[in-house]
Amino acid sequence: MHQATQYFNNTILLTDDDIGDDHIMTSLETPMRPDAFELTDEEKMARIEHHFREIMLTMGLDLSDDSLRGTPKRVAKMYVQEIFSGLNPKNKPKIALFDNKYQYREMLLEKDITFYSNCEHHFVPIIGKAHIAYIANGNVIGLSKINRIVQYFAKRPQVQERLTMQIAHHLCAILGTDDVAIVVDAHHLCVSSRGVQDVNSSTITAYYGGAFMKEARKNEFLQYLNLPAKSKVSEVLQSRKWLCIGRGAATPYEVSQRLISLNRPLKRICYIEVFRAEMNITKWWILRPSFTTQCSFHLPIARTLAEGRGMALAVAATL
Repeated sequence: MHQATQYFNNTILLTDDDIGDDHIMTSLETPMRPDAFELTDEEKMARIEHHFREIMLTMGLDLSDDSLRGTPKRVAKMYVQEIFSGLNPKNKPKIALFDNKYQYREMLLEKDITFYSNCEHHFVPIIGKAHIAYIANGNVIGLSKINRIVQYFAKRPQVQERLTMQIAHHLCAILGTDDVAIVVDAHHLCVSSRGVQDVNSSTITAYYGGAFMKEARKNEFLQYLNLPAKSKVSEVLQSRKWLCIGRGAATPYEVSQRLISLNRPLKRICYIEVFRAEMNITKWWILRPSFTTQCSFHLPIARTLAEGRGMALAVAATL
């Protein structure tokens, strides 16, 4: 019989059924087996080719067809040498630092770094942009190397929160400073191409370290990105046009119950904002106007959106 939770050494263990489609991150490091690199790339590709051929045959595909015959080999090569190449430490970009001879003391921002990653829960693409800023502590890094670091950590099965933190920790270690800020804005095909099939929502994660934890620096960074510097929560609470569904320490479940108790259609849900203090991450689910109907936004959809992970700081909706 399925148990919702199992207890082992006072630790709650979630089963696969508990996790379901929920995108959770279990560790900062990408989960890898100790023997992950005992096989050569060629041996890995041969095994993947064999197993992917079996998957295709199980699905009923005719591999004698000219279009399908080479697919197992193509997929194996793509996995090992391309989209998951960031799993192998030998592909980590070599970084050279340079003296900050110009004595530049302000923020350096690299915007719109396009990346392609893959959701580790469904192995479908995550497509997004990263915006990275730092304040030099004696040394500077070549601009293209920032892009290469993003690509390295993106080219592996990922969770967006982990991707954000891995980039941040790596940059802090290389640059010898905590003055790093990152915003990652991405579309997840596990949301748009399957499941709820919402093609308009995007996910934003952010990291602020050192000087960027001060409001002035954080606001300057966000202004360069043309993002609102003012807290979305503050805007909602100060506006009478919005009904605040959940705030403070309200859990997603409590938020969803409040949505149900309203017993009336909502025009749209503005956003759900989640803060995980222990990882210094803020995550927003921003629903664009085109995602809503003209007249109403029905409660079942709103409830689904409210049942996220973490602590729901605020959910705002128009009546």
